[in-house]
Amino acid sequence: MRGLFLRHADPSAVPQRGTRLRLATDEVAYDLIAPIQCEPLGPRASLGPDPLRGMWQAATAYMPLGRDAGQVVSDPDAPDERRVCKRERCRRCGAAVRTWQLASRTAYACPVDQSG
Repeated sequence: MRGLFLRHADPSAVPQRGTRLRLATDEVAYDLIAPIQCEPLGPRASLGPDPLRGMWQAATAYMPLGRDAGQVVSDPDAPDERRVCKRERCRRCGAAVRTWQLASRTAYACPVDQSG
């Protein structure tokens, strides 16, 4: 699962409003708040035969990478690279990256992968 995760040292903390998925152990919890390339309103068939298994496999593969890197990892083959952040073109499709100001920060998005 690719996206923005928040890490909580206290796994009993209430998930933030808008959390899509929570993965927790006895010591720590991770909340997925901004999934990448996720179509929540699409038909269930578009998610494949077992969407939870696929999400869990992706999460268990990506979470250790992010923990070890100390940041969100969007590409396991290049953990220090970003697809769109501070780039002129998307690493995946080559489209020009769109930027805008959001709460005094610059937000980045690929108009092809992150439409809407």
